[in-house]
Amino acid sequence: MMSFSKERFHAVHLTAFLLLLVILSVIIMRSLPRQTPRLRAAGSPFITRSGPNLMVNGSILRLIGYNWHWVGTGCGSPSNTQLETTFSSITDNSNGNVVRTAFYQSGSNNGAYTDFDRYIAYAKKYGLYIVPVLVNHWTSCEPSTATKTTAWYQSGYKQTNDGYPLSFRDYAIKLARHYANEPTIAFWQLVNEPDVLCSAGAAQILRGFADDMTTAIKAVDPNHLVDLGTPGWCVGNNPKDYATIVSGQVDLCDVWHSYDDGPTPLPSSMQRRISVCQNLNKPSFVGEGGICANVTAGGSCSGAVTPATLQQRASFFDAKLSAGFDAGLVGYMLWSKGEQSIQDDIGLGDPTESVLAKYGAGK
Repeated sequence: MMSFSKERFHAVHLTAFLLLLVILSVIIMRSLPRQTPRLRAAGSPFITRSGPNLMVNGSILRLIGYNWHWVGTGCGSPSNTQLETTFSSITDNSNGNVVRTAFYQSGSNNGAYTDFDRYIAYAKKYGLYIVPVLVNHWTSCEPSTATKTTAWYQSGYKQTNDGYPLSFRDYAIKLARHYANEPTIAFWQLVNEPDVLCSAGAAQILRGFADDMTTAIKAVDPNHLVDLGTPGWCVGNNPKDYATIVSGQVDLCDVWHSYDDGPTPLPSSMQRRISVCQNLNKPSFVGEGGICANVTAGGSCSGAVTPATLQQRASFFDAKLSAGFDAGLVGYMLWSKGEQSIQDDIGLGDPTESVLAKYGAGK
């Protein structure tokens, strides 16, 4: 009888001790600070953000590359040979790791995404990320003959009035759900150069659009960051308005698209936008930077394209990338990769390739 009681006594104490351990574990776990899945995923193959930095697989990431071959209405898709040649060139000659392009609804093969899949397959082959832009504020590569209006950013994006079978909102959600588990997608960019009329409340209109779209996309795709796109030169030029636009749900900032400031390494308006995003603890990047192939020392586009003008362009880009990264940029995408160095295109053997390679070496 005594022996049985002792055994029972010890068993009760052991059970109580184990129960106490479980309770203490729960209390400790609940007391730890909560972290979002994005910040916990130190080894994630998806691009995440940590303060003003981009991260991948637990390391800081710098994006270096080009815009190339947007797909949409009147903008045909590239051949496999073009994809192979261009993507291998970006990797081999420019040390690049990113291509910004259009994934517009009119280029989606009616929802089959055949051409988008080819982009992703070749990007994956050469270790490149893709930044898909989902709609154009302007008419290029779009079925609409009119630029987006203020009304579009208020409610039109939820309607099927752009010559597409799906509203922009529904299309973006469907596309994001389809590629939610694809780490070759760097992040989603909602609009190429969104803008509304300069008026009271204009910044809030873009903010509302960006917040709604970001929330909708992340509901079906929690793996990818979302960027609005570079706000236009009207509503986006005022630092206060710019802060209103980007301080909501979007994860990062496309701060600048430049084409007419070649000799100026870091325009003051660009610096102000970078500062706004840094104060918000959000990464910033340049989505488009273009300089004509026949640029002069003064920055104008004049005369023939020569080795001297190409070298001048490369020197301007060198100064821009240096100043931009020193100011805190996490990425720079030039306009654009081409077969030849004409207009803004950067062809094979162009000295700008070597400039990009220098900054991509530590990517």
